[in-house]
Amino acid sequence: MAEDTLPVAAADAPATDSGEAAPAAEPKRKRSSRREFILAWESSPDKEAAAAKLGVTLPSLEARASAERAKGTPLKTFPRRKPAAASIDGLSIVAEARGISVEELRAEVAAKAAAKAEAEAAEEAAKAGEQPAQG
Repeated sequence: MAEDTLPVAAADAPATDSGEAAPAAEPKRKRSSRREFILAWESSPDKEAAAAKLGVTLPSLEARASAERAKGTPLKTFPRRKPAAASIDGLSIVAEARGISVEELRAEVAAKAAAKAEAEAAEEAAKAGEQPAQG
């Protein structure tokens, strides 16, 4: 073999700065079985915990849950996390962009939140077969 020729395995391995072959990348984690996925989902307090149990990313976990639901699996729903309250700086910038005062923007946001809560309450009542309360 010529001195400037490396064996095929060594030539295919990525080299480090020192010219040595870099350590092999960790193998991908084997996809969990349907049973493992469902048990991890159902026993977790939130999506992040389920993703950690399965060793997957949150988007991957959500995609798998969506696929399971499409198959008819009644997976539990996790409560949505409330976004952090808007900072006064963020409010003032949005208000400035819209040409309104911060107080007007706060009132607009509060009205939208109240309408959303009312719609969600009506939806829950409809699911339960009740008549929504008239406010």
